[in-house]
Amino acid sequence: MSLYKSFYLIILFAILAWFPFSIAAQEAITKEFLSSMLTKELENYHNKFNIVHHRGEWKRTTTKDKKKLIYGRSYETDYQPGMFRTIVNTDYKDHSVRGASGVNSQYSFRILHSSNGWYVKDFEFLEKENEAKNELIRKDYKRMETSIKSLPYDLTLFETDGTIEKIVQDKNFEILKSESVLENGKNYRKIFFKFQEKKSEGIVSNSTGSITFDSDLAWVIKYGEIASLDSLGEKLTKTVMFEYEEKKELPLLKSRKEHLVIYDPKTKEEVIMDLNFNFSTKLLDKPLPESEFTLSHFGLPEPIGVTWPKPPTPPYVWLLRIAAGFALLSCCFYLANKIVNRKKNNTSI
Repeated sequence: MSLYKSFYLIILFAILAWFPFSIAAQEAITKEFLSSMLTKELENYHNKFNIVHHRGEWKRTTTKDKKKLIYGRSYETDYQPGMFRTIVNTDYKDHSVRGASGVNSQYSFRILHSSNGWYVKDFEFLEKENEAKNELIRKDYKRMETSIKSLPYDLTLFETDGTIEKIVQDKNFEILKSESVLENGKNYRKIFFKFQEKKSEGIVSNSTGSITFDSDLAWVIKYGEIASLDSLGEKLTKTVMFEYEEKKELPLLKSRKEHLVIYDPKTKEEVIMDLNFNFSTKLLDKPLPESEFTLSHFGLPEPIGVTWPKPPTPPYVWLLRIAAGFALLSCCFYLANKIVNRKKNNTSI
């Protein structure tokens, strides 16, 4: 074999050997890259997800002591900048209204429903002179709002923070490897991880698993598989699957299915749980009137001292008023002209 042929064979062998590694390098996802992508996509999502009507319902099936327990509930939420309202409106068994809560520009409220109708449980004025308390109230509802706005990025696996970008940013979260997954002709990005989390009361939990992202749809989570063991000996395995629809270039969560197996070392029992969540979301083009976020919306009297500014008159109402004015004026001119002509005729005779 000539020297040139040997050289070309070495080059060809090197290319063939390097090719799989080059593909693997392209598929690799670093923690920094994933964190920056998730932060950017979540920020973009929140900026567009402003005026929304959201409905969610969930059903939980739990198998314990050879018994099958079923529980569920649904809720409706409307929110826009500065205002928020949620209604827990059905129970899985009796489909009864349970409660509602909200914030408007003047007060916050929490009400419950009984056989006699709605009654107020908690009420607070949002007064400027009580800014600290005001801030706490708004923070509470902000938390409720954020939990809905973060649904496409909510893994709900860890106590640290449910949103995936916060989990990835945690110093104890480590990406072990990553790969591309082909499913129904579409590529997804899958990472394998380990995560040590310090829970309440000094309990430490060690988790391993995988998370599959849809990189073409704003890096939302498609699948998750997690196994964890804490320092008290409690074991948990969880698989979760997400489905989405796209509206106005936003990924909106349609459903989330979870399967959990929990082992309690104290009772030495294994609990199996299935949770099914279904969601529908409407992105509204214009804000709802503030009256939708008040006590009077639920048939309760408004608190003493609350006066609502009259909503601005729509332009079409002004046009109708002007048209009606012109019509009335024309009618008056017509009648006056007829009376004058009649007098003239009588005078001439």
